[in-house]
Amino acid sequence: MQVVKYSGEVEEFSPEKIKRTIINASGSKKLAEEAVREVVQQYHDPMTTKEILEILLGLLKKEPGVAERYDLKRAIMSLGPSGFPFEIFFAHILEHYGYTTKVGEKLIGNNLVYEIDIVAQKLPPGKQSGKKFLVECKYHNKPGLATKVRYAKQTHEKFLALKNYNFDQPWLVTNTKCSFDTIEYAKSVNMKITSWGYPKEESLMVLIKKQ
Repeated sequence: MQVVKYSGEVEEFSPEKIKRTIINASGSKKLAEEAVREVVQQYHDPMTTKEILEILLGLLKKEPGVAERYDLKRAIMSLGPSGFPFEIFFAHILEHYGYTTKVGEKLIGNNLVYEIDIVAQKLPPGKQSGKKFLVECKYHNKPGLATKVRYAKQTHEKFLALKNYNFDQPWLVTNTKCSFDTIEYAKSVNMKITSWGYPKEESLMVLIKKQ
């Protein structure tokens, strides 16, 4: 069995992936297994991930809140078409976790003006200063798109150009996934990454659900 993703790529149908995602959205194991059986029963070739999503959302309404949490990624994509609402959205998430934030700051480095999506600082209890991050947000309003390594490189270039502002670390945030090259590059330059599913314990999905 195969499914066609939003990007047009074809991948093998994965019942375990559906079960895991439903359980991560606080659905019961029983509901997850029922959902997989229903998708298999309605399967046709070719079948798209959009069709599967519509089947699942109907079933998941049997347990309060599960459908909304399962469809969270698509809801975030409705923030578009520009990336600015996503920057505001992520700044509010950071504030919930104890960061101070400034959105859309214009800073000068190497005789150029750089606009920074978010300047974020985590203040330890009782302290007046803390770790300071240069945060760049890459927003996609279509599913199936991965954030490429060039965005990580651009973020790091800004970080280097603005060294006089004493940022401790660059931080790339995206509402979809990052390519393997992006993650590897980020590791090599000590860049923090937050994508939809990475890192596992502090992904965008997890940060939203814990609020």
